[in-house]
Amino acid sequence: MKTDLQGAGITMQVAPGFNASVRLDSEEAAALSEAVRDIPGEIWLFGSRTDLSRRGGDIDILVLTDQPAFETSRAIATRFFTRCEEKIDVLVLDPAHLSPEQVDFLARISRVRIA
Repeated sequence: MKTDLQGAGITMQVAPGFNASVRLDSEEAAALSEAVRDIPGEIWLFGSRTDLSRRGGDIDILVLTDQPAFETSRAIATRFFTRCEEKIDVLVLDPAHLSPEQVDFLARISRVRIA
């Protein structure tokens, strides 16, 4: 199931078993869309922002890419913060080199694909 997120250009791809609804306002969605625009790999929103019954919380982004983790994380956070002063956490993992703990983490989290 794909849906456009509030006209901000983010296409949501729902992970199996999860709802496409997320808690992002239009400013956050636009900032996030801009922040991940040129990042290769899969980009996922996870954490409290994927749960409509919760309130508040920072924006948690998971990036599955073979690109350098620190540079990728810094680029996304910097781009996001120039448009929106909301707290964002960016986790970058190389899908070809996942530890057993990382595989378990990915299997347990609620996440919604955004790019």
